Amino acid sequence: VRCTIHFGSNGSISGRGNDGEDGYYTIKDGRWGALDTVNPFKNGIIKVAWKEKYDQGFEVVVEGEYNTRTGKIKAHFESSRRVSGTFELAPKPSVF
Repeated sequence: VRCTIHFGSNGSISGRGNDGEDGYYTIKDGRWGALDTVNPFKNGIIKVAWKEKYDQGFEVVVEGEYNTRTGKIKAHFESSRRVSGTFELAPKPSVF
C-alpha cells in the first residue's frame, strides 16, 4: 500500500492511495484530534479516522492512532465487502 495523507489545520484528513490488491482509492471525510485537549501533543498520540472510496466501488472505514514521534499510523479497518483487519503505515524514508 502506498498513500499520501494530508492533515489539515482544521482537523480534516484527505488524500489518496493505491492498494496493490484492491487498486486506487481516495481518502474522504477524514478527521484527526488530540486525546488531551489541554496539552494535545503531550503523549504524542493523535486519534485519526477516515473513509477510503475505491475506484472499484466499495468503501473502507479506518480508525486508529497517529504517533507524532515515530510518524506511524496504527489502525483498524472495515470494508463494505465485510473484510476487516489491522495495519500500520510508516513514512517513506527520506532520500538524500
